[in-house]
Amino acid sequence: NHEPNMPWQTPEYYEEQRDSLRPAAYLRLHENRWVTTHEEFVPPEWWTYAESQMPSSAELWHDHPYSKLPVYIGVDAAAKRDTTAVSGVVYDPSKGVVVELFHRIWTPDNIQLDLDETLGAFLIQMCKRFLVVKIGYDPAHLYQLMLNLSKSGYPVDAFNQTLTNMTKASQNLYDLLKFKRFFTYKDEEARTHIQNAVAQSEANGIRIVKQAGTFKRKPIDYAIALAIACYIAVQGGGIDVSQPLTVMAPFSDLTAWKNPADLIQVPWQFRD
Repeated sequence: NHEPNMPWQTPEYYEEQRDSLRPAAYLRLHENRWVTTHEEFVPPEWWTYAESQMPSSAELWHDHPYSKLPVYIGVDAAAKRDTTAVSGVVYDPSKGVVVELFHRIWTPDNIQLDLDETLGAFLIQMCKRFLVVKIGYDPAHLYQLMLNLSKSGYPVDAFNQTLTNMTKASQNLYDLLKFKRFFTYKDEEARTHIQNAVAQSEANGIRIVKQAGTFKRKPIDYAIALAIACYIAVQGGGIDVSQPLTVMAPFSDLTAWKNPADLIQVPWQFRD
């Protein structure tokens, strides 16, 4: 049966359910129809709205209003000939929005990408230009490069692309786009990666995956890098997490020896 039978199944109720559920989940729960585990990650109009919010990247726009905020970078790379992507975002807690400042996509043509000369050099350049506080990466393919960057003082932090982590990151990006909390600029290659991405339903949300049988023809690496960047940015709360946080103790003998001018002031009270 595909028709509503209960008195509370009103058109208003179904409209609310369509707004709160993914299309496949709505069809399965409310129309009793068979659905696949893979579906479109986000509707194209959601991305159209997001990319219309900023005129250009912060690399070209020197007076970018968000360029002084702490920057979180997500990286998705492969060891050999797959596409590599980087996305740098900031989180504005006062407005609850994530803004992309810059990104880069490398698509090698049957050659192995030199990650040190491309990805490594780009990350160093962005760290010199912006206040980069965290670089999230999967150590499966980038261990040596990130180890070298870490030894040089760059704020790298492993983000294993496990099922749990990627479900959280994918669901976070989905929610940001759905509720119009993500702002970026137009870029056709980035849009293609987003459109190539499909969503796989997991127990605690959705996870960005490649379309079956399209490993080389339809890359999604930018979507993965963006999801990681947005997730660690929201988790960081827009705070410069690269600096140690010192909280004044109620006992003067524990903190009186420190210079108050060197302490980071917390703009809220701890409640637990």
